[in-house]
Amino acid sequence: MVIKSPQLLQPHLSLHQITQAVREYVNLSAPGPHAFILVLQHKDFTEEDGHRVKSVLKEFSEEAIKRTIMITTDEEIYRSMFSSTLKNKAINQLIKECGGGHLQFDERKPEWLSEIFSRVDTMLKGNQEEYLTCEMYEDAIGTSVDEEQIRSDDSVRSEEESKKSSHHKDDGKPKERQKWESDEVSADIFGKQKLNLVLCGSDGSLMVSVSQILQGKHISPSYQKASNEVCVMEEELHGRLINLISLPALNQLSEEEVMCKTLHCVSLCDPGVHAFIIIIPVGPLTDEDKAETEKIQKIFDSREHFMLLFTTELTVEGLAAEFVKSSLESQRLISLCGGQYRVMGLKEPEYSRQIPELLDYIENMKTESYSPQMYVKAQENRVRHELEGQHKKELSEKESRIKELEQKIQSESELIYLFIFGTEHL
Repeated sequence: MVIKSPQLLQPHLSLHQITQAVREYVNLSAPGPHAFILVLQHKDFTEEDGHRVKSVLKEFSEEAIKRTIMITTDEEIYRSMFSSTLKNKAINQLIKECGGGHLQFDERKPEWLSEIFSRVDTMLKGNQEEYLTCEMYEDAIGTSVDEEQIRSDDSVRSEEESKKSSHHKDDGKPKERQKWESDEVSADIFGKQKLNLVLCGSDGSLMVSVSQILQGKHISPSYQKASNEVCVMEEELHGRLINLISLPALNQLSEEEVMCKTLHCVSLCDPGVHAFIIIIPVGPLTDEDKAETEKIQKIFDSREHFMLLFTTELTVEGLAAEFVKSSLESQRLISLCGGQYRVMGLKEPEYSRQIPELLDYIENMKTESYSPQMYVKAQENRVRHELEGQHKKELSEKESRIKELEQKIQSESELIYLFIFGTEHL
């Protein structure tokens, strides 16, 4: 499982916000993370950035940096003949402390990807393949939020005092303005509800495309291979923190695998899932799409949490939207999903408003998040309904058998009667 945390190193975050975010990542990676991958650039990386990286890693554990691999992505510096002199001293110092060493991103050499896994395996073997124990969170159980906030505020004040006594270069902005800008960005990200979204559907490559669009990326055919595992991505999108989970096609799994992966999917969302997004291409529904949609609805059993996302390579406002509105099959599925649906263009320009509007639409659904407790209740109801259905079927079969026997007995009685009647008149 890969957990992305692009916002964790942003300089405007307070220590309390970082602590809360780290706590959440530890919960997502329970019983603990195995490795950390830092993605940085030589360009503009300062000593202060290095201190921030190490501070964030220490929030996980003092041992976290020993389980860290650094990847740098600015190729123009790496490929320069003067790269040895251009490399940043702050990054070089950080590389020396990373237990997994350094790798340079190079799209021309695909083998560098396998090198990542090789280094992770080496680190795991060196630690007897154990996950990292984040002791501060084990010890923090039972600690009140207020106490944690007080400690964080004390630490922040301490950091501010030490910064005042240091001799960092000023960027020319008044301190009030810097603080105002920092608070504004922080409020923009943390003031809105975090959205836990689960992508579902029968077409794995289509789910990968939708996931890439939601993350603000270009659709890359080379990365469209579907996975049979639950995939987790955490992104900061349009001022919101998004926990994006992709669920493999359930109809291709055994019943045991279905239960394991769906429960795992829900358990990754705290406090619960805000929307199950069922992805279907615009057009006549295939048997696979119908079966997968019915399976999802049967397992999770909460129509107010379902939303259909029809995808198209055509213009959203044209034939695609009209087809969805006029298709009886599509309208039937929409009805089963509480009337909640959107149409997404796979080739919409980057400046399109479709992603912010989609996120607004989901927020406006205003449903209670779908929790693990609701999942368990849904399974209890499903099993009970299946048992009741099985009982009714068996009862109906027995009643039919009894009727057949009664009819057989009646016909045999009539034959005997006719036989007796005939002999009395001989």
